[in-house]
Amino acid sequence: MAHALIRNGAVVATAMWMPTDIPGFVYLPDDDARVTAFLNPVDTAPQAAMKQLQANDAMMFRALELLIDVLLAKNVILPTDFPPAVRTMYLARKALRVTAGVP
Repeated sequence: MAHALIRNGAVVATAMWMPTDIPGFVYLPDDDARVTAFLNPVDTAPQAAMKQLQANDAMMFRALELLIDVLLAKNVILPTDFPPAVRTMYLARKALRVTAGVP
């Protein structure tokens, strides 16, 4: 059995013995999900890194769109250099940007 302090439905502390001077400690089974979550917290570093990658992906995609615009304007590449599916996607995004009023 675990001695756990519960606040807002979550375990915020555990103790080897039942503290008598702190109200809110209760007995919980060792396999209680709240105890397990408290004692074995999920490493949030990968989650934070994934969010940064996703934000970076959006910025990188926009940078590639701008690069394609410049290369097309300078006739370095032609729209026909891209597969039809890519051309469709590119033109659809350009139309969405116009509709959204985003340059």
